[in-house]
Formats: sequence, C-alpha cells, structure tokens
Amino acid sequence: MLVSEGEETKKASALEEAIQGLDLLEEAFTKYSKGQKFFGGDKIGYVDIAFGSYLGWVRVIQKMANASLIDESKIPNLFKWAKHFCADDAVKDVLPETEKLLEFAKVLVPKLKVVSDGISVETQIKKEMDVIHDLCMTYPLANVMDDI
Repeated sequence: MLVSEGEETKKASALEEAIQGLDLLEEAFTKYSKGQKFFGGDKIGYVDIAFGSYLGWVRVIQKMANASLIDESKIPNLFKWAKHFCADDAVKDVLPETEKLLEFAKVLVPKLKVVSDGISVETQIKKEMDVIHDLCMTYPLANVMDDI
C-alpha cells in the first residue's frame, strides 16, 4: 500500500502516542497491582475489563501497523497482565479472534479515512459514528460478534 510522507508521519506520531500511553499504564499497573496478576489484585476487576476490552483492537493495530505495542521488553508487567487476562477462564472464550477483527478493520478504516479529511473534530466523530452504524447494519458482523 502506498502512503504519502504525511501519512507516514501521522502514523508514526500516533504509534508514539500509543506507546507513551502504554508506558503510563505500565507504571499504573506496577503501582496498583502490587505484584498481583491484575490491576486490583489476583482477580479481574473493572479496570482490567475496561482495558482488556481493547486488547483485540491493540492486536489489530499491531498487525496493521507492523508494530509491537505490548512488548515484553518495554512493558513487561503489562505484557504479563495481558497474558493473564487473555488466559483467564472468564475471558478466554469471549475474546474476539484477531483475524476477524482485522477483517472488519480493513473494511472500516478506509471508510473512516474518507470522512475525516478537512472537517472539525465534532463533525468527524459524527460522520465516523454514522459510518460505523452503516457498516454494522450491512457487514456480516455476526462473524465478529459471535466471538465477543
């Protein structure tokens, strides 16, 4: 896929911001988990669920950007947390498959890009929500949703 230098710069900047955010999460996890498996201790809690619900999309971003966001060498505690979270009996059977989310993202991302050129953030969000709604009505989302 051919991309302009501006797009590459935006992509690199977005990845750097994501990595900085994950660094902050690593610090928070280290501080609040107190050596336990999860943010609140030895059982999954609200923070784990809130962050864990994004793990499928993080994996999709890693594949699409050919980058490692949850990298064991950079954020080892968060890396272990993700492994524990995904392996937990309450979670492992309900996490969506990365490949199915990736398939959906390949349809979604180009449509979102089209609506985002040269408009205000508020208008962009509204248009993106409209695109997502339309896709959910037409795309065979059952294949993805079966795994959630």
